[in-house]
Amino acid sequence: MRVVIADDESLVRYSLKSMFDETGIAVTVVGEATNGEELVALVRRHLPDVAFVDIKMPRLDGLAAIEAASVYSPETHWIILTSYSEFTYAQRAVKLGAVDYLLKPVGPEELRGALERRRLDSERERAARNEEFESRMTALLNRTIRPESVDEGDSMISFGTLVMIDTARSAQERESLKLELCDAFRKSMREGITGGRLAGLVPLAGDRICIVLAGAKAQQADGVAFFKRFSGRGAQIIDRFSQADAAATLLATGECESYARLADEVLRLAELAQLRSIAGVGRVLAKQDLEALEADPTVRALAETLARIADASRTRQSLILLSELEDAERLLASPELAKRQQLLKAAARFFGSSLPVKASAEERTPADWIAAARAEAGRRLAHREGANGELVEQVKSYLDLRYADNLTIAVLAERLHITPNYLSSLFHQRVGMTFVRYLTTRRMERARELLSSGRVQIQEVARRVGYHSTRHFSRIFKAFFGIYPSDFRDEGRGSGSREEA
Repeated sequence: MRVVIADDESLVRYSLKSMFDETGIAVTVVGEATNGEELVALVRRHLPDVAFVDIKMPRLDGLAAIEAASVYSPETHWIILTSYSEFTYAQRAVKLGAVDYLLKPVGPEELRGALERRRLDSERERAARNEEFESRMTALLNRTIRPESVDEGDSMISFGTLVMIDTARSAQERESLKLELCDAFRKSMREGITGGRLAGLVPLAGDRICIVLAGAKAQQADGVAFFKRFSGRGAQIIDRFSQADAAATLLATGECESYARLADEVLRLAELAQLRSIAGVGRVLAKQDLEALEADPTVRALAETLARIADASRTRQSLILLSELEDAERLLASPELAKRQQLLKAAARFFGSSLPVKASAEERTPADWIAAARAEAGRRLAHREGANGELVEQVKSYLDLRYADNLTIAVLAERLHITPNYLSSLFHQRVGMTFVRYLTTRRMERARELLSSGRVQIQEVARRVGYHSTRHFSRIFKAFFGIYPSDFRDEGRGSGSREEA
């Protein structure tokens, strides 16, 4: 509990300080004032939990000082120090300002009672404020309310972290790990939140947790120091939870001048999150460091590929996994990346936490992990992934993701360890259209999306959906939708007389 004492008598101030230890309540005296003006300055600087204030002080009396200081620290609890002759005056002040009072000379029991009442009130108030803050931050981060509806003018600065969990464990084990991390971070937040500070924990979809902290801008230096201490505690938490087959990574924003800015920064962290596979999972990573990696297109391409590998492994999409592993192998062997040892170590650590292969990341290179994952995916496909229906779903998922590749049914059949004729027949039977028709449909749907945006040239649209010839692409688009791509884009139409599949 942070305390300020304001009394022009040094003996009174000394007496109060000497009795604090006897109360058994943790008290830190952050300042002493000998007049009302000094009290206002101290309160403005420290935002104390409690201020003991003598009514009669030079320059500015106690009640006037309380009125002035309350503007800067509305959460401060004011305890008036008064003599018996001023008792009625003090009672009236209590009624008007919702403050407490103590008769001089103050005894240990009276002091303990006043502090204990404040401690209990403070805990209830802080819990209520944080509950409201957390609720508002949850709505803000989920974009269900406007940022301006939660901002508090220029009075607060804030800080956000995004905790990402990477593991190949089961869904139930991942959820258990997420809950344990939430509990650990909540405990850390409770221990660090004092005065006007606020904290909220927002579990997000998937293996993600968002933590937001806020403090009074009047105490910006103190708030920044608090944010740094929280990051230090966060590093200890994620280090404790990270193991060979699991890693928790903390991505941190800088200080934000508004809650609207905070929401934007957290959203930006989510965009940068896949770069943790290259920056190093199991650590605290700053937004600016991730943005520096993002500027390198080869590094960015590898991070995107590693993210898709993790997703394909977790969802048991072995056909996609094999293709992504090939891309990762090619990128890691490129001259731009092959000699970057820190990056290769980070990739190996990410593989270790994301792939269901029993070995520590330190014992394997990325090439070792790729070989192991390829063998595991091959084994699953050789056993038909359980049923023919699931094989077809594997192919559909692959086409939905890799529709722009130069795909043939023969290549996919080889990876599935079946004949092209059998795969063609099975696909047609299960989906109701041929392999080629399904692939064309997926390409045309994506082409229509790109053309509808009005920002992509037709030649670029054709390339993005897998056609090297713009003329060939235009003919297929016309046959599919009954309108040429150029007319579709110019007219801004979102539908056409689509040919039946």
